[in-house]
Amino acid sequence: MSDAMSLCKSCPIEQAVNLIQKKWLVLIIRDMFFGKTHFNQFKENKPKLSNKVLSECLKYMEENELVIKIGNPDNKLETEYKLTEKGKRLNKVLFEFG
Repeated sequence: MSDAMSLCKSCPIEQAVNLIQKKWLVLIIRDMFFGKTHFNQFKENKPKLSNKVLSECLKYMEENELVIKIGNPDNKLETEYKLTEKGKRLNKVLFEFG
């Protein structure tokens, strides 16, 4: 592996971009920074965001340790999604874009 390839794999900027490149993901993370934690809250003001895509995004975020899912398996309305420490570290990166 070349030195350039090795550098890219360890680059925190590339790692962050790879994590957040999925459509809708940045907006969902933004919503979490502003206190939203429930599935239906993430859909507010996003009429083109389908339930399927939102579910996929949240699952992707769980798998990549950006969020944790907290809730009652018997009542999905009580399920919450919270940013992990890794997810919270995206705050500075995302808000620097603005």
